[in-house]
Amino acid sequence: MPAALVFLNERSGTARARADIEQAFRDAEVECQVRILNRYINLPAIIDYAASCGTAIVAAGGDGTVNCVAAAIVAKHPDAVFGVLPVGTLNHFAKDMKLPLTLEGAAKVIGAGVTRAVDAGEVNGRIFVNNSSIGFYPGMVLQRERLKKVGWNKWVSLLVASFRQFLRFRHLKVRVTLANGEKLMRTTPFVFVGNNEYTMEGVEAGTRERLNSGRLYVYMAPGATRLSLLRLTLAALRHKVRESPYFEAHCVESFTVEHGRRRGHVALDGEVVRLSSPLHYRTRPGVLQVLVP
Repeated sequence: MPAALVFLNERSGTARARADIEQAFRDAEVECQVRILNRYINLPAIIDYAASCGTAIVAAGGDGTVNCVAAAIVAKHPDAVFGVLPVGTLNHFAKDMKLPLTLEGAAKVIGAGVTRAVDAGEVNGRIFVNNSSIGFYPGMVLQRERLKKVGWNKWVSLLVASFRQFLRFRHLKVRVTLANGEKLMRTTPFVFVGNNEYTMEGVEAGTRERLNSGRLYVYMAPGATRLSLLRLTLAALRHKVRESPYFEAHCVESFTVEHGRRRGHVALDGEVVRLSSPLHYRTRPGVLQVLVP
């Protein structure tokens, strides 16, 4: 019988959630152990043991949980088998991997044991599986988390934080140095880095068709104002975003960003950290062996 070690996000770690996960794996005929993922757990040591036993290592939560477990795997065990139970809010990684969004379906995928090599991105030694950004988005996330801490609903917090960040609207002056030595001086509200290419137009905007091209995609909006950002959004809905003078994209394997501060906020798969400048980005091709349908 295949075995799985499941790391369950502590915010989702109720007795009911744990019981539901265990039942889903029993139905899929997979031996399962559930551990609550919190700040006190020795994640690297537990993953060392699981990897040595050939046990599938599973993240149960949203994209932040996926990032946390994936980073620990990439650090020492890139050959370990990685599974995802998408029990978070948005589950971008699971959706882009075309994984089932039910516990029962995801557990069956893990039990089947079929894997695919998937890329990760890295910035200053920190891993991301979806995207990383500086500028607008990290500022919005910090405001959202402050509102949630004082009791606001997560969706209301998101809307209010987005609106406030839009009103504050600040530009970054960045120098982007590509691997070929080309230097790009830009004034932009954000620098968004995708682990593989993001669809930027139509109803599929914000999704990825593949996660194994071995490339990062860098997106900026040079010179954009509040009004031009709104127009850029409308252009995306009309499949005309690439015609906009405020849209810029580059396909790279590595690059560097300097933003004029010694340290700054950087978003990694929806979580915000502070990293020193310059920011050194690179792709990590095929470092995750993800269980897929």
